[in-house]
Amino acid sequence: MPKTLYTEMNLCDGNEVVNKTDSWMLVGDDGRIESIGTGADAMPAADATVDLTGKYVMPGLINCHVHTMGDALDPRLTMFSETEVAYRSIKNLHRAISCGITTLRECASAFSVDCKLASLQRKGELADVPTIVPSGRPMSIIGGHGDMLEGLEGESNLGHLVSSPDEMRKAVREEFKLGAKNIKLMSTGGVMSPNDRVDDTELTVEEMKVAVEEA
Repeated sequence: MPKTLYTEMNLCDGNEVVNKTDSWMLVGDDGRIESIGTGADAMPAADATVDLTGKYVMPGLINCHVHTMGDALDPRLTMFSETEVAYRSIKNLHRAISCGITTLRECASAFSVDCKLASLQRKGELADVPTIVPSGRPMSIIGGHGDMLEGLEGESNLGHLVSSPDEMRKAVREEFKLGAKNIKLMSTGGVMSPNDRVDDTELTVEEMKVAVEEA
């Protein structure tokens, strides 16, 4: 199998604080790293060589809390169509992979778009983006953090508005049916909520227990 040797890199392997200068890395045709080292004397033979002088190589980054539908330059949070949410999410996924993020955990997506994109990714129909760990729509209370109208006519909501443990159980199961891999609970108020404060208690202990049981 053809092998490629990447040379002259600054290697940050995550095990040591100091970057390893003058490092090399041998990669097989399947994209897997076969060996790494430092210095020219130990370099293995390869079918091709790539000079990475001045470049840094490190493991892929993991973003554990992201909203791919968001835009830091656009303060609008409501009345998005599902098409717009999907478009913005795909655009931000491409931005993330270009920044070295190879896995991300979505923590609330209108219309459960993240679940739908993750499904396409598993089928091989959405390439060159980070691995998506989707959550779907979050669990919220009426008037609380996550109670935000979505859709061009406000026909949907960012959150599942639950008012009892039974409603929580149903909402969580609906997200898992769509492919959610984690569940977002809006247990308190939030920074960007129009109707509450950060320190407001919202979901009840009983409602959260049910969500944890289902998860």
